[in-house]
Amino acid sequence: QILSAFTSALRPPAGALHVSEQSEEASTLLEADFDGKDDWRLVDSVFLDQAPDGFGTALGFFSDDAFRYFLPAYLIADLGGLLAQSDPVFHLTHGLTDATRDQHLVGRHREVTWWDYRTARLASLTPDEAAAVVSYLTRRVAIDELAREDINQALRNYWLTRRR
Repeated sequence: QILSAFTSALRPPAGALHVSEQSEEASTLLEADFDGKDDWRLVDSVFLDQAPDGFGTALGFFSDDAFRYFLPAYLIADLGGLLAQSDPVFHLTHGLTDATRDQHLVGRHREVTWWDYRTARLASLTPDEAAAVVSYLTRRVAIDELAREDINQALRNYWLTRRR
């Protein structure tokens, strides 16, 4: 389902993989690590778990377009049990739970809530892509006892209505 759903997203050009407000060092590392990674289907799971530069934080530094483009690679790697550092569940639930939705981001965007940030970030996903995320989260809720409540709340608060 993930493979067939994520077919229309285009890889952002070099220089557009990162969020410009994030740290310059993280942006430089992200751009360098993902240079030449032109097809998410061919990106190795070990690489995904380490990028950028061994930190495993790429999902948090990607621009919205890069997040959408590379997300399926992370979902597939995670379902295969191949991620130890990188956590797609966090990036698909934080801000969509009862406890986090009204929290404000720190730094420059203190007036923005996590709900505002996360829903804007995920807005470009097509209905098929959102349905694939729902399937992924439904699978994870069955095996991830620690994140089960967050996943269920995110599904209820956002994802189940988003896929329709």
